[in-house]
Amino acid sequence: MPKFTLSFSIDDAVLPLYDKLRDGMTRQQFFHHALQLGLCEILESMTRTQRDMTMHLLSGNTLDYKQGRAALFRPNDPDNADKPALPET
Repeated sequence: MPKFTLSFSIDDAVLPLYDKLRDGMTRQQFFHHALQLGLCEILESMTRTQRDMTMHLLSGNTLDYKQGRAALFRPNDPDNADKPALPET
């Protein structure tokens, strides 16, 4: 598993504020958890963007990606079985 190092700096005037927030954790633990949370936020945002772009492609480039959700998650209707499938892009 690859290892990488993240580093950052904090102004000395702000450290007392962080010390009040960490509630018994060491500084290293507090900032480790803060970095984990930040990375999770970035990954979640990237995942959401990728999902929206995929839904946009599925919706036939109508500029409304929510239409892709309707096409994907529509239950099968036996009365509409003769209708053609959605066009592929």
